[in-house]
Amino acid sequence: MAATPLPSVDKPALTVNPTDPGIVGFNLEVLEQALGVARAFCSQPQHDYGRQVGPHFRHVIEHYDALLMPSRKGTIDYDQRPRDESLDADPRVAVMRLETLLKRLTRLSAPDTCEVLEVRGLGGTGGDLAFCVRSSLERELVFVAMHAIHHYAMVSEACLASGVVLPAGFGRAPATVAHARSLAASCT
Repeated sequence: MAATPLPSVDKPALTVNPTDPGIVGFNLEVLEQALGVARAFCSQPQHDYGRQVGPHFRHVIEHYDALLMPSRKGTIDYDQRPRDESLDADPRVAVMRLETLLKRLTRLSAPDTCEVLEVRGLGGTGGDLAFCVRSSLERELVFVAMHAIHHYAMVSEACLASGVVLPAGFGRAPATVAHARSLAASCT
């Protein structure tokens, strides 16, 4: 059975400027948030990092690794990624890995983000459904950024309890931040 080609869509130009609202810029901002938090844990080591924060950061970093450094060009498999347990316990390792991911992201160009990808994984409630779907680097960048924000939400309380000052919007969905901003503007 032949694959159906993806429809053509006019895409806006993307840049790698971290203040640009483009998809790459969005990802840079999301990873910069984690980098700031990991650095804070480096300067004031807390026992909660390894139990409550590190495992989530490892998960986020490894998803970005799977996307930006796939084992097979054009094929992404978030489930078959190497798991680096040193990321769980040591925020310095997270800092190094996040810095590497940020460098990789800044090297992306607009044509790169339009690349068609094959995403493989396991589904079903028991992990018994193998799937393979078409996507694009641009779409997967949206996924990993939103996935990261979800994990940030889960660690935000542990960070605050450890005395880490969180970046504005950390762990809050972009739509939630925008909604709160519109409510605040309508009250003035």
